[in-house]
Amino acid sequence: EKKLRVKRFFIWLLFAVVAQTGFAQWNTSNMLRMGQNAIYFDDYVSAIENFNHIIQIKPYLSEPYFFRGLAKLNLDDYEGAIRDFSQAIDLNPNYFHAYMYRGVANNGVRKFKDALKDYATAISLDPTAAYVYANRGITESELGDYRTAEKDYTKALQLDSHLIPAYLNRAMVRERLKDIEGA
Repeated sequence: EKKLRVKRFFIWLLFAVVAQTGFAQWNTSNMLRMGQNAIYFDDYVSAIENFNHIIQIKPYLSEPYFFRGLAKLNLDDYEGAIRDFSQAIDLNPNYFHAYMYRGVANNGVRKFKDALKDYATAISLDPTAAYVYANRGITESELGDYRTAEKDYTKALQLDSHLIPAYLNRAMVRERLKDIEGA
């Protein structure tokens, strides 16, 4: 009977550990989804709170840092966004979107060379992402490199002919280059 009680205790303990682990996983996934929904509905402060909770529980996951960075970017907290995107990249060096959005944040604080590096890395990870070329064109325009920006907008439009901002930005760059007909 003592062996049976010990056996039951270990089975119960195993069940409790498995149940707790499963709940923690579900809870983290649910919190991540809630944070993403908050971003979708422009509730960036709630999103940040959700991602903070996940980071406290599982600081080794790159996604909460990335999405918290996205929320901060939408609140114009560029430096905070850069830190979070950088942490996501440290945890996952192939995180395409983290490079792309860190480039956007770097552009926002006028760290143009850093932005260009991030866009170059993003393009090396996915050379078919039209919006990265378009974003790089914005940075190149800020630097006054209109010819290179025009090439990047053209590349973006070759990849995605429905990218309306690329048409508008390319027209403005062509106007700066005195190509009125092309604009």
